[in-house]
Amino acid sequence: MMIKIKRLATLAALLTASASWAADTPPFVGHTYLFQYDGFAAQDSFISTDTIRFVVTEGPLKGLTGEVNYQYREIRPGAYLIYWQEKDGGTVTHLDDFQQGVSHSNYTTPKLEFYTMSGSIKQLDHHQH
Repeated sequence: MMIKIKRLATLAALLTASASWAADTPPFVGHTYLFQYDGFAAQDSFISTDTIRFVVTEGPLKGLTGEVNYQYREIRPGAYLIYWQEKDGGTVTHLDDFQQGVSHSNYTTPKLEFYTMSGSIKQLDHHQH
């Protein structure tokens, strides 16, 4: 009888942890967005809470694709600081306001060239979780 109770407690703990993870998952995860800046655009798919897949659709790096691990911090409801380091050593930081559809981005190249961009965010898929 003790074994069954222990198993039920473990199952309850797993279900609670799973529900907590779902509640903590930011709303952009599972969706694809077009980030449009002056002379540069990228389509970013937030695969999970730590993986993003991107395709550059406009600008000098058009056609570049990749998948990287990212981190994020919620600044306020709907606005997130999202950042990652690319495989070539370049770094990207976004301040993305998904509610207002505005993105501010900084990019440092592997050669330490620094770029700042501001533009728009447009959700490309409109399905619900």
